[in-house]
Amino acid sequence: MRSQKKCPLLKEEYLLYCKNFPLKRTIYSENVVKGDEKCVGKNYRECSLYPKGSVLEDEKRTVCPFVGHTKLYFCTSLPLRKMNERDISPFCNTPNFELCPVYQKESSEGAKENLTSIHGFQFDETKDYLDGHLWLKKKNGVVRIGFDDFGQCILGKVRKVIVKEKGSRITENTWFAKFRTEEDELEVYAPINGVIECTNEVLNDMPFLLNVDPYRNGWIIEVKPEGQIHTYRAEEAKKLLINDIWKFGEILEKEAGITMADGGEFVKEIRYVLKERGICLIQGFLKVRGLKGA
Repeated sequence: MRSQKKCPLLKEEYLLYCKNFPLKRTIYSENVVKGDEKCVGKNYRECSLYPKGSVLEDEKRTVCPFVGHTKLYFCTSLPLRKMNERDISPFCNTPNFELCPVYQKESSEGAKENLTSIHGFQFDETKDYLDGHLWLKKKNGVVRIGFDDFGQCILGKVRKVIVKEKGSRITENTWFAKFRTEEDELEVYAPINGVIECTNEVLNDMPFLLNVDPYRNGWIIEVKPEGQIHTYRAEEAKKLLINDIWKFGEILEKEAGITMADGGEFVKEIRYVLKERGICLIQGFLKVRGLKGA
């Protein structure tokens, strides 16, 4: 029997976008149907993004010539996480997909995290949260820590993870992990005091899990805490997240001319747009220190 060539969890969808937006601004089909988008219909020339007089075209045209389309991919286990072809993990499109921890977890347990969407970012209602967009899960006197979806997004695409060894003592405001991304190399400060009980060794070979599955297989360390831990319960953390999403949206508009769109959701791949100012800007949201350019 012939084995499958790609993961059965990998699905495709086509996406419409505006070519005149600084980044690919999504055009949602439901908004087109409701008439909230001018891209389809004779009134598309009234759109503020339409360059008046720069295009010679058929006056009978009913679709804006600046509407583009692209193919995106997503894992059915993580439906909110859209990827283009170059972002697909090495496992998804090969017979080795069975080695992917996301596939293994789905096929063995069929379990799904209690995730909701907040302006396009995943949020796990079952976890507590720390400053610096880190989540925390307590079990048997040990806490597991990882980035939330907003945190991993503005951190950037992770290419290498270096974590302090098991048994190391960590204290607040000293580094516990280093991340090499496409843009930078950064140290992340420890959010609590304690001793590292375990590190996620899977990230050594598959650092991309921190981006594509931050609440499950992309966790970073487990720590035996010392002293009190200041955490935010889900409802409070959700309010802080919404505030930071809007605050970061204002930064994007000021620094790169990118505005929040479609009810507050904006394109996530924005670190490269901010260029050298990126580290300075994300320090207002993550507890990080830049080391050097990647």
